[in-house]
Amino acid sequence: MKKVLFLFLAIGLSLVACSKKSPTSPSLPDTTGNNTTKPGDTVAYAQWSTIAYDTNTFSLGVQVGKITDPSMMYASGIAASRAYPGMFWIENDKDGNSKQIFLVDSTGAKRAVFSVSGATNRDWTDMTIGPGPISGQSYLYIADIGDSKANHSSSFIYRFPEPAMPLGPAVLVGTTAAAEIIAYKYPDGPRDAETLLIDPVSSDLYIVDKNTRSNLYCLPYPQSTDTTILAKKLIQSMPIPDGPLRSGGISPARNEILIKSYTSIYLWKMSSTESVLDALLSTPVTIPITPEIQGEALSYTPDGSAFWTTSKFSSFNYADLDRYVRK
Repeated sequence: MKKVLFLFLAIGLSLVACSKKSPTSPSLPDTTGNNTTKPGDTVAYAQWSTIAYDTNTFSLGVQVGKITDPSMMYASGIAASRAYPGMFWIENDKDGNSKQIFLVDSTGAKRAVFSVSGATNRDWTDMTIGPGPISGQSYLYIADIGDSKANHSSSFIYRFPEPAMPLGPAVLVGTTAAAEIIAYKYPDGPRDAETLLIDPVSSDLYIVDKNTRSNLYCLPYPQSTDTTILAKKLIQSMPIPDGPLRSGGISPARNEILIKSYTSIYLWKMSSTESVLDALLSTPVTIPITPEIQGEALSYTPDGSAFWTTSKFSSFNYADLDRYVRK
């Protein structure tokens, strides 16, 4: 596959941090408040060939559960729990008007509700789970990155250790540890975004915006929680045929990336030595998708043997909890 990079500016060190696999990648510089690409940044155009249809990697999604609880009807993110095997965390977007996360089992039954301490829900649009500051501890990341009018000067990602309190027969109610706030700005002005990815090896964070031709941004690890930081723009204009993109994930083995729209799921293969940037510059394939009401949530299972999706729903049309099994 041919990858052609059109460089906006000279190649500099700023790209290296988001290409490393090491968890000791340097932190981003403090933002100056100027919404311009910084000298030394390298931005690439994705030049894709024809997108093929792949039926060999994953089976078509099968409904395993159904979410009927109205407290989750605005679901915009899902993350497969590490503390509660076989269960999933779900969060709502701004219409849910809540700073709660919900734990559901594979049938869709609600098992726990946690208020996220220190967070607000301006417009939560995705969530993911992965490593963080303490080795061996799983962290939940909630992406408060929705901005439909593109008028927010900063966006936020909330990071906190995954709750792990014992479950009982009744729905568990609790509060998370205080969330750390990763505040950032885009180098090219406010963006509306719904896709948050975490590199499971480096802990670098990636944001894909909602343009029809989407852009890719990176927040290298360790992300500052003391000041607003400036995201690195890596890709300008990914030519998504049926965007905008709504959610995604990097596999636990770090060998592939999934990103979904309402009507397609895109798959990129990634070698162990390849950066997320290089992977997304290559042409993806699409895989079979099970229709959803308004599907905005996707998560790999911890072992990468499957991924799950769910959707927003209405009072008369509930959301499926679908599982896509690796072949």
